[in-house]
Amino acid sequence: LPITLIGRKILLCLPPNFGLGDAIEYSIAINSLIKSNKFFEIGIAFCSKHTFVFKEFFLFKNVYPLLISEDQIKYYETIFHLTKEVGSLKFQKYKRSNIAMEISKYFNVPLLDFKLSDYKKRDNYKKTISIFPVSTSTIRSMPYSILNKIIDTFSDKYKIKIIIDDSSYSKYLIDKKINKKISIINPKNTKSLIEEISKVWCGIFIDSGPLHVAKIFNKKGFFIETSV
Repeated sequence: LPITLIGRKILLCLPPNFGLGDAIEYSIAINSLIKSNKFFEIGIAFCSKHTFVFKEFFLFKNVYPLLISEDQIKYYETIFHLTKEVGSLKFQKYKRSNIAMEISKYFNVPLLDFKLSDYKKRDNYKKTISIFPVSTSTIRSMPYSILNKIIDTFSDKYKIKIIIDDSSYSKYLIDKKINKKISIINPKNTKSLIEEISKVWCGIFIDSGPLHVAKIFNKKGFFIETSV
């Protein structure tokens, strides 16, 4: 049912199949809502595979990864489906918008910047360029020709790491037999990917989850614009 009144105890329901970058944006918005003191309690439901981001990285309480009981639901005064109530988020997969900004605007709270300057005191990879060419959306992934040109240009002076995942596009990159001088890293989960980003000395990013994480860490690097 449509929301008619927003109570002090609110359960925020996330949409299905969102990416790491969206998880970071939702978390920045939720952090702003918490800091505004507008709510007595905020719950976050359906975090799915990005539970680590909400629970361990942003340290939110009341996180429900996949299931939530009837009793838990009854604790909250308002059940708020973000992509139903915040109009600009309804077609996020096709028409991109600033998630954190749209949510904070909807609730009329200031959007707070979120930065972590020292994450578990990780050592940087000195003189290493870390490239993050893969997006959950293939159309936003870095074309092989551009990736190969970057490698050819910088591999003589710098160490180069390519960070991939288990997607078909990552398998395609491996099949293309990328320059043997470089290292290929496939983090096993969100936690290990975030730790990998925390070590970056210089990054090359597309519009994908790692870019959003790197911004939180204040990492230096380059953004290559693709379809967005």
